[in-house]
Amino acid sequence: MSDERVTTSMRCVVVWMIDLCRDTVRSWAVCFLRPSGRLELVMEQTEHTQEKPHQVANFWPKIIFGVPFTIAFFWGYMWLGGGVRWWQGWLMLGVMFVGETLRAVYVSRKQPEMFKRRGEFGEGTQSWDKAWLTVFGLVLTVMFVIGPLDGGRYLWAPLPVWTIPIGIVLYILYLVFFGWAMSVNPHFEKTVRLQEDRGHKVITTGPYAYIRHPGYIGSILGFGIAPPLMMCSAWALVPGLLLIPCFMVRTAWEDAFLQRELDGYAAYAQKVKYKLFPGLW
Repeated sequence: MSDERVTTSMRCVVVWMIDLCRDTVRSWAVCFLRPSGRLELVMEQTEHTQEKPHQVANFWPKIIFGVPFTIAFFWGYMWLGGGVRWWQGWLMLGVMFVGETLRAVYVSRKQPEMFKRRGEFGEGTQSWDKAWLTVFGLVLTVMFVIGPLDGGRYLWAPLPVWTIPIGIVLYILYLVFFGWAMSVNPHFEKTVRLQEDRGHKVITTGPYAYIRHPGYIGSILGFGIAPPLMMCSAWALVPGLLLIPCFMVRTAWEDAFLQRELDGYAAYAQKVKYKLFPGLW
């Protein structure tokens, strides 16, 4: 691989990691401190997408402004957990950082264009999906506030230490499901829309040969179940498990939208029977 491609891949990874932390903190700030700013955030991201749709845009501004958000997120998370002595918090952050970095490197090589677009709100994003992302951000924020308080600082309902390896295994399964789905699907964007600008077509290979929305299975494991187990927090499982019906709702809405708007998807749905849970639904 040339030096230019290595540099591009690393920039993609850095931007992705910073966006992950920055968007979490910004979602909290927008939703809790200034509800009227939600529309501004969506418009900012949409305008940004329209200006530079094929680039990892504004790399250095993201570094300059994103790093403080990232530092604030990690500092706040560890502070809620009681400080630097909360080893479960360090372990979970380490597992997530290594896992997400490896997945980002892999996907950026398999689907570089999709990877660049992943953090953007593409034209035609459904309004209900923007609302869903707000709810998802709220639930995730609550989980990452309750988890450290319960698992590290106050120990209201601590889980036994043996739940940690279970959480790590589930997180690895999330990386496999999510990464596999992303690697075969060039349309795996952040939001639900008909990607007419990218020749949207039905994907039937990889995990899509077995279920219609495999990425959401990974998301349930990686966002809803694995973190509370790694934080040893029973209370964090409450918002974590709420993500299961959240993803079921998004799956149902997205599936109905695709059957209505995407050519060939209805026939694909007849062939691949299950939306999310093999043998069940």
